[in-house]
Amino acid sequence: MKFLLGTLLFTTLLSANIATATPNTPKSRSFETNTFVTRENKIWVAVEKSTSSSVTVVLRKQGDVYFNKFIGKSQSKFVTKLDVSALADGQYELEFISSEGSVKKRINIGTPVQEPTRLISMK
Repeated sequence: MKFLLGTLLFTTLLSANIATATPNTPKSRSFETNTFVTRENKIWVAVEKSTSSSVTVVLRKQGDVYFNKFIGKSQSKFVTKLDVSALADGQYELEFISSEGSVKKRINIGTPVQEPTRLISMK
């Protein structure tokens, strides 16, 4: 009987601790980002904001800034295409900065590989 009562008490205390624990959920941002690198070395950048906060978009490599755009509070959507074909191959960092924090995305830019074209003819 003591064993059953001890087990019941232990289970109750353990479940109470789990029920009062706060979940570790990440803080949601007021903006969403999307990036896409094409075969022609162009980067599509899209930012959509849900509140009136400002966002700065920065493209850099090892401290050198290649693109910097400030998106004001009144602008809710921003879409642009960056032509990075003149930049050297390597890894670049695209950072979206707001008052809530920043989001960093790594982008790999490389010279497009020419695929051999083959022509097949049949009779």
